[in-house]
Amino acid sequence: MRDTRLSVVIGLVAALLATGAIALATVADRPPTSSAARLADAQSSPLPGTADRPWAVPGNKGLRFEAEAATVRRGVAESDHKGFSGAGFVNGRNATGSYVEWTVESPAAGKAKIGIRYANGSRKTRTSKISVNGVAVAKKYRFRPTGGWSRWRIAKLKVALVAGTNTIRVTAASKRGNPNLDYLDIVLPDGVTTTASPVPSPTPTLIPTVIPTVIPTVTDTSSAIPSSIPPTDEESLTPTVTPPTESIAPPTETPPTETPPTETPPSETPPSETPPAETPPAETPPAETPSETPSETPSDAPSESPSETPSESPSGGGGLPGTVTTVSDGLTVPWDVSWAPDGSFALVTERDSFKVFKVTTDGVKTEVGTVPETTTTGGEGGLMGVAISPTWDGTTDTDVFFMHTAADGNRIAKMSFDGTTLSRYQAILTGIAKNTFHNGGRIRFGPDGLLYAGTGDAQNPASAQDQNSLNGKILRVTKDGRPAPGNPFGTAVYSVGHRNPQGLAWDSAGRLWESELGQDTWDELNLVEAGKNYGWPACEGVCAATGMENPKRVWATADASPSGIAIVNDVVYMAALRGERLWRIPLSGTEAGEPTSHLQGTNGRLRAVVQVPNTNALWVTTSNADNTGRRPAGSDHILRVDLGT
Repeated sequence: MRDTRLSVVIGLVAALLATGAIALATVADRPPTSSAARLADAQSSPLPGTADRPWAVPGNKGLRFEAEAATVRRGVAESDHKGFSGAGFVNGRNATGSYVEWTVESPAAGKAKIGIRYANGSRKTRTSKISVNGVAVAKKYRFRPTGGWSRWRIAKLKVALVAGTNTIRVTAASKRGNPNLDYLDIVLPDGVTTTASPVPSPTPTLIPTVIPTVIPTVTDTSSAIPSSIPPTDEESLTPTVTPPTESIAPPTETPPTETPPTETPPSETPPSETPPAETPPAETPPAETPSETPSETPSDAPSESPSETPSESPSGGGGLPGTVTTVSDGLTVPWDVSWAPDGSFALVTERDSFKVFKVTTDGVKTEVGTVPETTTTGGEGGLMGVAISPTWDGTTDTDVFFMHTAADGNRIAKMSFDGTTLSRYQAILTGIAKNTFHNGGRIRFGPDGLLYAGTGDAQNPASAQDQNSLNGKILRVTKDGRPAPGNPFGTAVYSVGHRNPQGLAWDSAGRLWESELGQDTWDELNLVEAGKNYGWPACEGVCAATGMENPKRVWATADASPSGIAIVNDVVYMAALRGERLWRIPLSGTEAGEPTSHLQGTNGRLRAVVQVPNTNALWVTTSNADNTGRRPAGSDHILRVDLGT
């Protein structure tokens, strides 16, 4: 009996396929890729008609772009709900910043009408930013509930396209993520047709309204990467999808009840949303007609994409980066810079040679010694941070502090510097684990006169949450390495839950800000407070985990991979290694404003950034002679960047 039923089903499916009533995806339809979330060959098909789309212009050719064939970030193609078109739909996975981006070739510029088919089976509106060619056309578009995950509606907008290649992106603006996205329909005005990019010369087919019986599995080859050789923070494996270009502010809304946070630390891709199974009503829900200019919604939405150049006078007191001049050259991986209190010179460390240089304001460079017991890790360890005592005068106070890698781990050491030569080495804080990567290394004196240090998790993520470990932390100690009075846990630990801190700086109110290298998705700018937990490894970027602090700003790792930061007149200037640029982020109290990108690609990888004392300028070091930059030894520089008024 079962064989007979199977034969009937097979025969029925074969008949439907023969008549074109349904179309099934096959493995051959899908390009080879390491993730089912991104099917790189964008496929399109002509619309079967516009009678069911009263907003379409009659007589013009329209195209349909399936979401599962678009560029997908932090989402996954699925097929576990009924009624979708094509081979499936894209689940946004309850992640802020997740997106689906379609590429459209238009032979001419003009106004287009688009329809985005979606399902939102939750009881909460999902807010997204819809952008065309990087410009928001709806900053906070509200995808309202559809009454079930198998009930679909079409969101309709008018957009302007340029002649040539266009991108249309839907980006989740809150931790609820995007709704399930099925397809994009697009119709251009009189006489203009459009095609997908690349154009597969599709044969017109009926849009199926039944579930494909099989969705082929695309093998994820990422597991083939040897776990024993992790990528560096600065040389992360390129994601299989295009990273977002916007920088987002963390949402402040209360996490929705339908997606409680998981207790298990997530993998690199957040767990997908699994709405409850349901049997949708037989009737079709009414079509939604949202306003083309949606109303503003609460502050769970991110700000707009960071601008490459600001369109108006920046907020905050720090000016725009302007003229760049070379102060000193002939360096190899200059990792950190610390100014003497009188501003007459700075000490500069070289990570891999373990050398320390004295560099005067006019660029005269003199080697003053090396730091004893320093070793390399073959990756990111070596001689890292330097901090001159805030009361250094070369006679009564000669203390200079370093963070470096030694045979037994990372440590903080104190040496004496008389203005000419380093001497009298003393380790003051040991017991910080080391590894090839994730060694942290920045040290700075705070306005309280205490020494702060950022330590990486040494490739052991669990250590970041272990209060008995010195790794994955911001530490605060006295000049002799003892826990600072008032530390929250009675140890050297000041804050927990950090992956790989890189930059430390204070604003005019004495608040500590920190830049942090993310794993594969989000780099962070954090406002650090005593005793707080900054999430790693449970969170990378914004998340809803209880008891975790969200970053004030996040960046895709391709746009940042941050290193040092400096704060000038309540504006953060953040060096980017992989991003090869200088980010400017104005501060307003405890919030971080919209970042803008400067000096992009002009000087290569940027590492340390400090204010030149008593001037409106920065010193920024390059890091092009390291293992990632691969330029010859001696090819790095110290740059002076003048700031506008």
